[in-house]
Amino acid sequence: MHACARALVVCAGFLWPLGALAEPTLSAKLVDREAKARKGEMTVEVSVSGLEIVDAAKAMEQPTTGQGHLHYRLDDGPVVATTATKLSFHGLAAGSHRLEVRLAGNDHKPLGPAQNLSITVPDQQASGAAQKPAPPARPADRPNN
Repeated sequence: MHACARALVVCAGFLWPLGALAEPTLSAKLVDREAKARKGEMTVEVSVSGLEIVDAAKAMEQPTTGQGHLHYRLDDGPVVATTATKLSFHGLAAGSHRLEVRLAGNDHKPLGPAQNLSITVPDQQASGAAQKPAPPARPADRPNN
């Protein structure tokens, strides 16, 4: 067999270099986890290798080897399908929150395992960090009683 022929495989009717079929990888991390949690926020940054990130709608949601996008799901909420590799969530209630991040093909089918990240937003009342309301403002020419 010729050396070039051994370096190619057939997949979905196409010839692909042997290394091109490696499983795509995903690495997700939370940005400033504790500081953001105290503000009821969560920001995730994702790095991807082995996959071209494309808009599934522009790809007519047709699976194409080597292409895909990201799916984010916070708690039991809806899936956010996007090409964004950095995404923030705001207005999170006190308590534990779980974010699932996964690669998906153009047809939205999973490509490999999901990565789960979590934070706990502190209860501001219980921590004593709640701000007391400021006293009403008084005009400068009005004495305190």
